[in-house]
Amino acid sequence: MNPSLTLFIPSDWPAQRRDCPWLLCDARGQVLQQGCSEPAHWPLPANPASSVPATNNPPAHPEPLACHLVLCGEQVAGHAVALPKSALGRSPEVLAAALEDSLLDDADNLQFAVPPDAAVTDQNATVGVISRQRLAAIGEMLKSLGLLPLSAWPLSLCLPAKTAALIDHELTLPLPAGGFVTLNNDTGLGNWLDALAQEGLAFPLPCWVPGQQMLPEIQAQLAQTSGGRLQIIEAKTPLTVPNGAGFLYGDLAPPRAPMALVREFKVALRLVAGFALLIGLLASLQWGWLSWQAKQYRQEIESSFRIVSPQGAMVAPLLQMQRQVDTALHAAGQLHAGDFLRLLEALAELPAQPPGITELSFENARLRVAGELSEQDLQALKQRSRKLGLKLTVLAENKQATGTRVDLEISEEIGR
Repeated sequence: MNPSLTLFIPSDWPAQRRDCPWLLCDARGQVLQQGCSEPAHWPLPANPASSVPATNNPPAHPEPLACHLVLCGEQVAGHAVALPKSALGRSPEVLAAALEDSLLDDADNLQFAVPPDAAVTDQNATVGVISRQRLAAIGEMLKSLGLLPLSAWPLSLCLPAKTAALIDHELTLPLPAGGFVTLNNDTGLGNWLDALAQEGLAFPLPCWVPGQQMLPEIQAQLAQTSGGRLQIIEAKTPLTVPNGAGFLYGDLAPPRAPMALVREFKVALRLVAGFALLIGLLASLQWGWLSWQAKQYRQEIESSFRIVSPQGAMVAPLLQMQRQVDTALHAAGQLHAGDFLRLLEALAELPAQPPGITELSFENARLRVAGELSEQDLQALKQRSRKLGLKLTVLAENKQATGTRVDLEISEEIGR
């Protein structure tokens, strides 16, 4: 899989600043590069078409780079709310109804984001809220740069619990009862932190500076304004983007490219192709084996036919040999399979009392039988006919109260 770009979008981007912190991660989520720069210096993939020799075909359009948006600062509000313990409890409609008294705008103009496991515990869930117009504008700008946003989450939901983060002058802090708040790094920060300490927020808090090295003067200013309540962490940001699209749903949901779907099912498609090839090979082998068997049977039939009729024209060998056998049986004074008495033998075990057989007719080596038979007698007649090598055909069958009215035809197995 290709790497993905994680962008930390400040609340004043891109109106007042063009740069933003970013992380380039591999398919396992490991950070490959990080920095803070304008889009021109983001680690975007080079167009592969530019490195191949010119041909008559137009160059392929470069595939957009997947990116995840981490929205920072005052553009995102964080609320704490109790949610039902079901997937329905994380739907935008339920979130809007739960936060109705806290929203400053119509719910139709807002997008909501809640972690996938928010309703599992009895604690309040942290719900992020952002303007739909603001999010749509960011998405359109990134798409014009060749990026494909796959998710968008508030910064606080991407960091470990009880962790703060500083993006430029905006400090994002978790609240004791859930939710989060954004404060400016100015002279009034200490008073806000005192108020949060009285509400139960434990200090000092680890504070991360995503995607950039913090200048010493900024770090000194933060230590002064926070009264030492924030502990700056110099290691790489422990960022974990939650599963799912976050704010990107409805009209803002990321498109599923056809090629991306093909890549996801590549292994399954290969297995299907392999099984199809194997089935085709087995079918070809079976067809060849059956063809060889049919050829062997035809040769055996032809060989037997030549013994019976060395000079005869072979048209229907089985029927022709049967006629030869019938002629020989007549010459010896014996019955053959198509004689009346031979066909009548199939009825020998039927009961003599009524209802029984009511009508018999014989013509062209075929015995027609009509009468009323019980289901047991009919099955016995079929079984005896098979035992004698005769063919029994049910021409009509009508179930009645006293039995089954049948019209049967008994003939030799090989048709004339």
